[in-house]
Amino acid sequence: KALTSNDEKGVISFKKMYRKKYFDNEDVRLEHIKWLMIKIDSFNEEKKAEWMGILFKQYIEEKLDWKRFCVFVNALEFLLVQDIETLLSCKFEESEYNIDLDLKGIYEQAKNGVIEEKNNSIFLQSIEIDKGIYLRLLSVGLASISGATLSLVQMPDIIKVPLDKDLELMIRILSNF
Repeated sequence: KALTSNDEKGVISFKKMYRKKYFDNEDVRLEHIKWLMIKIDSFNEEKKAEWMGILFKQYIEEKLDWKRFCVFVNALEFLLVQDIETLLSCKFEESEYNIDLDLKGIYEQAKNGVIEEKNNSIFLQSIEIDKGIYLRLLSVGLASISGATLSLVQMPDIIKVPLDKDLELMIRILSNF
């Protein structure tokens, strides 16, 4: 209880007691770590099950089709609970994105010394997220690679990315409950 509460005094008190009573007893400490991991896994599974229940309700109410429901459930399986919680706390922003970012064409033009100015921009909802979350979203199909995020070496720790329509829908559904 002390570890999962938001009571800072309780957590500090628990740490002091634990150091005094168990810190030098490796067998007890390892047993406690096993139980702690079981508890953390159980919390993660409960949280994911709750979110899947919300999505299932949307499917039953015909606000979500079967294909999208399956995509979202599969994504929830692979994303970390902290990823979802972070996404749910993100603020949406309107950002301008060039939809015709043709890097090869720009490179060719630059070689010739003349770059044509084209403005094929549109405004999209975007969020700022950690690059680890972005990469996990890519792996589950809820993000796209944009010209700004093509290079992992140059990728900043915090990335402003346009919201994939499925990701936006999933965030909106889960954050409304």
